[in-house]
Amino acid sequence: EAAQKLGIGFEPMMEMFGRLEDYGFSNNFVGSLEQGKQRITDKTKELAEAEAHLAEDYERLTGKPLSYVE
Repeated sequence: EAAQKLGIGFEPMMEMFGRLEDYGFSNNFVGSLEQGKQRITDKTKELAEAEAHLAEDYERLTGKPLSYVE
């Protein structure tokens, strides 16, 4: 609907929003349910990896596991 209101096709609109991430914007548009599921899977994996790195860095710097935080 948004693409129609802008007078452009769906794909060019999605490409335009995808490019916004290059400039630090967060894009939560998805073209289909499958794309949405894949995006959630990808973001969940990224979060788990970031949490693991945080825990490793914390333990390396403090000598204590992250779960020890008082």
